[in-house]
Amino acid sequence: PAAMVACGLLSAARTAAIEGAKPGFTVNVLAPEQGEVPERIASWIVRLLDADGATGELVRLGPAHLGKALP
Repeated sequence: PAAMVACGLLSAARTAAIEGAKPGFTVNVLAPEQGEVPERIASWIVRLLDADGATGELVRLGPAHLGKALP
């Protein structure tokens, strides 16, 4: 059940990113693992808020992450 909810939220974020491309807003998902340091989370939030940055992306933070997550 948790995986279904996660995929649904990611799909909603990507749909919002597509719809928001013309008006110029970005939508991304940040998924920090338990125990991730707040400074690293904050730096990624700043990066993802950049108007010229990526949109519709999932960024996973943590030592167990080995690559980009795709649904």
